[in-house]
Amino acid sequence: MKKKIRFSFALVVLSGLIFSACTKPKPKTFDADAGTSYTTVDNLFKDVNKTVNDAAAENSLNGKNEGIGGINAICANVTLSPNDFTTFPKTVTVDFGNVGCTDQYGVTRKGVLTAVFTDYLHNPGAHVDVSFTNYYVNGVKLEGHYALANTSPNANSRTFVDTITNAKATTPDGKVCTWEATRSSVQTGGFSTLIISDDEYTGQAVSSGVGFNGNPWDAVSKDILWKLNCRYLSSGIVTIHSNNDPTPVIVDFGDGTCDNKYTATYDVYKFDLLFWY
Repeated sequence: MKKKIRFSFALVVLSGLIFSACTKPKPKTFDADAGTSYTTVDNLFKDVNKTVNDAAAENSLNGKNEGIGGINAICANVTLSPNDFTTFPKTVTVDFGNVGCTDQYGVTRKGVLTAVFTDYLHNPGAHVDVSFTNYYVNGVKLEGHYALANTSPNANSRTFVDTITNAKATTPDGKVCTWEATRSSVQTGGFSTLIISDDEYTGQAVSSGVGFNGNPWDAVSKDILWKLNCRYLSSGIVTIHSNNDPTPVIVDFGDGTCDNKYTATYDVYKFDLLFWY
């Protein structure tokens, strides 16, 4: 009887060890920087899009007559050349100065953003190319090339594709993230109004880069909700593969609420995080 009991106990212990080994989650070895790098550069270049649209609104170039903060939405010196209603291409120079200024959402910009428009931005086929000269957003220096194209099939809808090439974001403490991306979106709010503050876009993207910690990553995003009157992305999912790890980091921007929170999930681990900038 004693042998039988000992044998049964051994089976129970062994079964427990096998079960534990089979259900043990993956080691916590994921690249936490991947989500931070992606959310930082994507959000900063979303801000570039917003600034371009505000500058266009000030110069009646996008079908709107009022930017996010009102008629004079940008605390910068905005110039248009040639300054007429017919000649294209047009160059819009947005100069925030060397000191910079802070808008009502707490975003501080300095330096110069230059945008060249081939047509009014709300017209199908219009294209704008953007370059930067010592340009900073909340202390992060942005470099590279940004392009925005109106891909709408007709005047009754509005779709866009923006392309980011040779992008580089450098934080105040010298950390660098590089980025390439192609993002497409459809306007899902504010289409028929003359103000930007109610404009909303839903889209997806593919991108790749090297994070602030030096590790390469690539990402696919879907159902991203972006409200121009919100500083942060409001909802949507991004799947990020970092440093050749087959297990992705899943970033979830939330339920549509405008806040600086998002979650990152890796295997069974989930973290509540905040946007850096």
